[in-house]
Amino acid sequence: LIASEFMESRGLLLEAFPKESHEKLRQSLKTVLSPRMLLEWEYWLPNSALVQSKFPPPPIRGNRQLVPLESAPNMLFEAKDMENCLRFLIQDVILGRSYFYLYQGNTRAIVSLEREPDGTWEFGEMHGFDNAIVPTECVQSAKGIAEDQLELRNMQTKLKSASK
Repeated sequence: LIASEFMESRGLLLEAFPKESHEKLRQSLKTVLSPRMLLEWEYWLPNSALVQSKFPPPPIRGNRQLVPLESAPNMLFEAKDMENCLRFLIQDVILGRSYFYLYQGNTRAIVSLEREPDGTWEFGEMHGFDNAIVPTECVQSAKGIAEDQLELRNMQTKLKSASK
């Protein structure tokens, strides 16, 4: 498979990476000689190529309890600190499909906001350390913060769409 076909088969889109890294990715993939090497290549890919990508602005500003992860290094740090798979989701932020926040209430957790086909954003998921289930009161707190701020943003998005 050529690099872009392999990446697409794994849910990785070449356009999620900085243009200047496309050829580097193709060359890097050519060095893979075994299934084990392929797994290692795939494991380190988000760390190496996406870390230089610019993130779009967060859909909501958050607050002291709900802090946007506004860069790949921030996401990588939290992925390591929280022992989760957040590092594999950097491309979703770059492509505008998701945005991630650190919740710092009674417990630390990662919150996702997901972009809907109509351009609005919705509260997605919330997971604690090692993707553990978060206490209900923490989920309600984070969801309340996010939904209060999303309500205004989503109204503005719908008004823009209606005026076109």
